[in-house]
Amino acid sequence: MQSLKSSKDRTRHHIPKKVWIPSSILLLLIIVPVLFLSWLGLVPGLSNLMSSNNQRNLGVRFTQQSLTSFEQQTPLTFKNDALAPVNPADTSEKQVLAQPVNVQDVTLGQDEVTALLNSNHWSWMPIDNIQVRFGNGTVELSGLVRTDHLNAFENYIANGKPLNSNVTRLINWSEHFRNNAPIYIKLQTFSVDNFVSYKLEQVQVGRFTIPIRWISSSLGQVNGADIKTTDLQIQRAYLTEGELHFSGTYPSVVYVKN
Repeated sequence: MQSLKSSKDRTRHHIPKKVWIPSSILLLLIIVPVLFLSWLGLVPGLSNLMSSNNQRNLGVRFTQQSLTSFEQQTPLTFKNDALAPVNPADTSEKQVLAQPVNVQDVTLGQDEVTALLNSNHWSWMPIDNIQVRFGNGTVELSGLVRTDHLNAFENYIANGKPLNSNVTRLINWSEHFRNNAPIYIKLQTFSVDNFVSYKLEQVQVGRFTIPIRWISSSLGQVNGADIKTTDLQIQRAYLTEGELHFSGTYPSVVYVKN
């Protein structure tokens, strides 16, 4: 009698195949995409557990000495933009750069540039925790996107003027990123006679590599730009392993919004 009852209990708790097979498939259809999105760094909590929110480490470390070395080679002062004078070339906007200094063959290390970018915590800076690495003709940047700073960034660089349509599209496109998402950018670049040429090689957000053709179709193909200011004149600038080489004129005073 007891044996018969146990047999009935086992039968009562058995899930028929026609129920558990579809349930298992449905569970997999839910779990697999969630795990994949977490691996890409798009799911808070789970992405942290999978270390998908960690930015790419470019191996660039800096110290206070790195910043001191930069300041000794290129004296540069940042002042509050509230103190900026009116731009004599256009009285509807303020002057951003001032007091040009002419230099020849200045060499800056990637640790010095990284130190400078991390020493000022501006409220409009759209990337935090920056690392910059120089190669032969290439520059790589790694950091964390601050989407909550994009509006302030747009207002600051616009300086009261309409922005280039490519820049506006880039800012609007960046708003789709999750705040503090890791970002990695690699591009080729070269500068001569006040023209900066560059070619985007790779863009990665989280662990997702964005196809360059997507960026080109959304933002347009941009290969370079003229520098149009009397305070910054590039005679020649190029990159080697770990170093930026510069000849020309640069502003020793930059007015920025804190």
